[in-house]
Amino acid sequence: MALTPDAIDFIRKAVDSAAWDLAYAEQELIIHRRNLSFAKEVMRRGGFPTDIAASDDDSDACLTVEEYAAWIISDVKDSIAYHEGRLPAAHANVACAKLLLDHLPDAGIDFEEVMREARTKVAEL
Repeated sequence: MALTPDAIDFIRKAVDSAAWDLAYAEQELIIHRRNLSFAKEVMRRGGFPTDIAASDDDSDACLTVEEYAAWIISDVKDSIAYHEGRLPAAHANVACAKLLLDHLPDAGIDFEEVMREARTKVAEL
């Protein structure tokens, strides 16, 4: 039985979503890890310790440069942890999408092409 256009659209949306989630999480990790390196270097050059912990989640509560610097590093580390936490689910969704496409070759969807498109779109953000 041939797939209907609606079924192919549904499959394409699921595959696009899986590819997007993985590409986005990967890109955000790259950005936030780079930001953490920059923040630590700026703090080091300013003579501030880079291993200080923020005492508050709100940057408005910072009263000193040291507190604000600690908040910046803490915020970036939180972002890294968040996106690292998303990776397992993103990889699982990609695995499911690939399995789905393996079982439905007549859908005519090339996962690698979808992944390239997702990475391109994410890079343009």
